[in-house]
Amino acid sequence: MAGRVGISQRRAFNPLVVLKGVDGVVETVAGIVLVFVRTGFIYMIVTALTAKELSEDPDDLLAKLLQHWAAAFSQKAQSFAAAYLVLHGIAKAVLAGSLLLGKRWAYPVAIAFLSVFIAYAGHRLASGWSWILAAAIVVDLLTVWFIAREWRTGA
Repeated sequence: MAGRVGISQRRAFNPLVVLKGVDGVVETVAGIVLVFVRTGFIYMIVTALTAKELSEDPDDLLAKLLQHWAAAFSQKAQSFAAAYLVLHGIAKAVLAGSLLLGKRWAYPVAIAFLSVFIAYAGHRLASGWSWILAAAIVVDLLTVWFIAREWRTGA
């Protein structure tokens, strides 16, 4: 029975860690792109993408929220987002690769790393609700739980 739990746990662990690694690479690329994009261009793209939807439904909540977000996206916010995405993305990709390779040092480091970002995201969430941020926290909590279980069982 214990063997089945280990195999089942590994089946869930590996895809979750691969997903975190891919997410890390995507975050890194997005952060690098964000360094070179002007905030006005972001607003222009969001406006173009939401124009058809708003012409069909002027009360579309998601389209209005996206346009509001893009209009309020400052240079300071963009710089922070770019730095956050690059640093967070590189760290996640390296840790995910190390976990998949079974590097023992990566388990506590990954738990600590994700815990810091969970705490930070929770702090940000307390100052302003975001479904995306809330979802990221849930995924990170689930990932920490799987990493801790994998580490405890001896990987």
